[in-house]
Amino acid sequence: MELKNLFKKNSQIPPPELFLAIEISDSLIKTAVWQIENETPSIANYGTFEAWENESSLINGLDVSLTQAVKGLEFEPTKAIFGLPESWLVGDKLELSKASLVKKIRDELGIKPIGLVTTTEAILQQIKIDEGIPPTIILLEIFPTKVSVSLTRLGQVENREEVGRSDDLAKDVEEGLVRANTDKFPARFILTNGLDLENEVQQVLSYPWQEKLNFLHLPKVETLPPEYSIKAIALSGGTEAAKSLGLEIDTCSSGESTDLTSGSAVSAADLGFSRETEPLINPSPSVSSETDDIQEKTLSVTDQTINNDSFSNPVSVVHSSRINLSSLVSRFRLPIIPRFRISLKLIFPLGIFLLTPLIAFIYYSFAAKAEIVVKIMPQNISQSAAIVLASSPQSDNITVPVAFQTLEISVNEEISTTGETLVGDKATGRITLYNRSNEPITLKSNATIDVDGRAFSVDNTVTVASSSAQSEPPFTITPGNAEVGVTATKVGVEYNLSRNTQFSVNNYPKSVLIATANNDFSGGSSRTVKAVSKDDLIKLLALANDKIKDDIEAKIKNQDPDQRSLILSDPEITEKNYSKNADQEAVNVSLEIQASVNLLTYSHTHLVEVISDQIVAKNQPGTRLLAEKTIIELNNPQKKAENYYSTEIKFSGPIIPKINTDDYVNNLTGLKVDKVKDLLEKLHGYSGLTLKISPNLPFLNQYLPRQKNHITLDIIVQ
Repeated sequence: MELKNLFKKNSQIPPPELFLAIEISDSLIKTAVWQIENETPSIANYGTFEAWENESSLINGLDVSLTQAVKGLEFEPTKAIFGLPESWLVGDKLELSKASLVKKIRDELGIKPIGLVTTTEAILQQIKIDEGIPPTIILLEIFPTKVSVSLTRLGQVENREEVGRSDDLAKDVEEGLVRANTDKFPARFILTNGLDLENEVQQVLSYPWQEKLNFLHLPKVETLPPEYSIKAIALSGGTEAAKSLGLEIDTCSSGESTDLTSGSAVSAADLGFSRETEPLINPSPSVSSETDDIQEKTLSVTDQTINNDSFSNPVSVVHSSRINLSSLVSRFRLPIIPRFRISLKLIFPLGIFLLTPLIAFIYYSFAAKAEIVVKIMPQNISQSAAIVLASSPQSDNITVPVAFQTLEISVNEEISTTGETLVGDKATGRITLYNRSNEPITLKSNATIDVDGRAFSVDNTVTVASSSAQSEPPFTITPGNAEVGVTATKVGVEYNLSRNTQFSVNNYPKSVLIATANNDFSGGSSRTVKAVSKDDLIKLLALANDKIKDDIEAKIKNQDPDQRSLILSDPEITEKNYSKNADQEAVNVSLEIQASVNLLTYSHTHLVEVISDQIVAKNQPGTRLLAEKTIIELNNPQKKAENYYSTEIKFSGPIIPKINTDDYVNNLTGLKVDKVKDLLEKLHGYSGLTLKISPNLPFLNQYLPRQKNHITLDIIVQ
């Protein structure tokens, strides 16, 4: 027998207990598995990052992420620390609908929550652990629809603002910092919560912070790894949860310099933990007298549906920085309930009597909805103002951003011809030229001969020899002669001449040069046909120009309904081609034209916003123009420089209150019904309201729902 294996089973060290970390942001889910090994917290595995939109996608996304997180583990942990957004808390309490989500996760996924921590505080605590000192930073938590701006000094959040996301992240951050209302800002930005923040980093880096706000020097911009937040929840928040469960923790390795056994605890300001008002940790039989005089205040969760079994051993969090956990636990003692003898016949009706109001309250708290419709009687205004239309802002001027473009137009127009012309064949023949002069005469081709106004052209160049005389009596003179072909200059049968017809030649007198037909001229014919007249060409050009203008207007109308365009110049014709010229035979004649025109394009909505913010708001603070009913006349802009025009505009339209309905809904939550009118009748142009609450329960219907997503506020312009 080998004695060395005798006690092998008993000598094995049990594996460390595994825990879950769950981070839920407004649109993203992250999970991880963590453990305490050798008194040191560490990450065992990460789950996938999953997006969510509603309760169903949240449960499914968590299931997928946790499946990856526990993959390859011998057993699946169920105890979990939750990291939740700061916005889910109302004061020190978890918002009711969010508490319902946590209960849903617990019931459907079989998870045992052991504590809550806000993601922002966990990140700040982890940065403190990593860097060794409390951070002084501006923490930017980037979400698809908003950015959370936390101004932090020495690890303490001085101010936290949520700003809706736009295309310019840096301006959104500036808006959040302006709300902080502080004299100076830490010159260090840390961005987190995104998978790829390269574009966001560049936007923050390139912004002129020192010109906009009181930064002593150019701020440094850093990013945290995507898994940093879930790691912080597990290692910082989870460490405190493990301590409350009684696990041994090396406080040095977890970044804490205090010893819990000596009466220290991490404060809620450091970690943001939350706990139930009811005791969630079983009371200890021993009570430490050291804490009797210490005043402590626990955070609470409003959702009564998440009761003691929701958090099997939640983290104890107090505001005092020197409270022993065991003493804290011992203070939670259940009151001694006196015994009463109650008849069984009274239990059921008494229970119904007592529970009905509670059930009605719970049902109303979760199901109540309010629909508020505010009626506004707008005031119509009409005004003129000088503005600038430019591609970039112009100082000391009301500037409307515009775009400049060149519109290319191509049109083809065709009409029937109205002119007439003769067409046919030209007569031809041959002639003999007689030269009576003493010098030879040369006629070039196309030289003309004429008889009674009918002209012919010589087909070829010809030279006629000089005349000659007999040397003996009777001394007769013989003219020189030459033969050549001729063609009539026009078509027509009248050019078919008979033989021996005599012609005048150019400007030569007949006594010097004369021509005679050698044969009968033939081939001449003619007929009248439709042809292109000069008036046809003028009319065609006018029609094409009109079509160009129509096409320009059509293209402008077919652009985005919000877009408006002004024509800055007359169309310029770049190419013009007629199918036929004047006097050419044709039944129809067409014209193809290429033209271009310069346009100025702007957004009608943006123009209305500029007018509202920079003109209307000066005379009517807190109001804006109703864009869809605003009429603006903007004509004849005058060019001042390249891409810079000035003009006088006339606008008229109704003005309505400029309000943020979300802000009003926040102020309306939980408000008494008779106070609603007092709040809303201050709106400019207020004329009345209607309020509908469902379910319509007595007494309870005197208050609006406490959940802002159950209140709708609509503004109707009459």
